Amino acid sequence: MEPDALAPPNPALRKTMFGDATFGLLYSGTLGRAHDYDLFLTLAHCLRYRFPHVRLCFIARGNKMAEFKL
Repeated sequence: MEPDALAPPNPALRKTMFGDATFGLLYSGTLGRAHDYDLFLTLAHCLRYRFPHVRLCFIARGNKMAEFKL
């Protein structure tokens, strides 16, 4: 069930997820057999060196999560 209104931003939660980044990208969903995360890892590597102010955060579950964490 969708909420009736948006929750206000939570600065402490944002800091936990993205640190001091000025721009955060969030993936929220499933990483299963039908999902490919190699492009996400390539993007994360590229951002780390070229755009260190941008951070990625993954909140996911699925069959490939253990493999993804490696």
